Amino acid sequence: MRRLTFFIKGNVDVHDSLHSCRIGGELAWNGINDVFRASHPGCLARVKHETWTRSDALLQSDGHVPEALSSRQLPLGAYPAAGQFSRAIFETKADAIILSIQPDIATVLVKHKREGFLFYPSESERWRADDRQWLKTDFETMRNLDVAESMTNLALLIENIREQSEAPILIYNMSPITPGETIHCHQGIGEAYSTRIRKFNLGHARECGH
Repeated sequence: MRRLTFFIKGNVDVHDSLHSCRIGGELAWNGINDVFRASHPGCLARVKHETWTRSDALLQSDGHVPEALSSRQLPLGAYPAAGQFSRAIFETKADAIILSIQPDIATVLVKHKREGFLFYPSESERWRADDRQWLKTDFETMRNLDVAESMTNLALLIENIREQSEAPILIYNMSPITPGETIHCHQGIGEAYSTRIRKFNLGHARECGH
């Protein structure tokens, strides 16, 4: 049995398609291993997954959770502090590495006013009142990344990965089909989510030469 290691850094898009997908608590799809069973029965995928906040935060991370965060017991759900500041993608030996542009499209980060680290305050509505006040007092909200910043960051991430690995790197784009969106005229509404997705998809395609 040949075993292949896939390291995927991303959110529900990469997790549900490559790792596994559960619907109503039942396993509906066992990721890439369902494909291997039919097409390559002698192969088994070992999928390592970490959630990802945004490309600028990953480039800044040094592998250590800042003391300002580690000293608090914050319920961060799918985005634990250790994962937010992990550098495992640069250090783990893998046969393939998968990223996604979804975090740069969708995630809004905050920045610590004194120490400057970037952070995703996941599920902050569930935090204790004193932790929510700390978030309001000690952090400022960052603006969204634009396409050029994201593509520059992705290129730097790939350079960093290439210092340790020659494994193939796949970057997911996103479908611009947004459930519930009923826009019939874009005039005066600013940037819709579907429009932002299209901009990033096109930016990614240009960078890849397609």
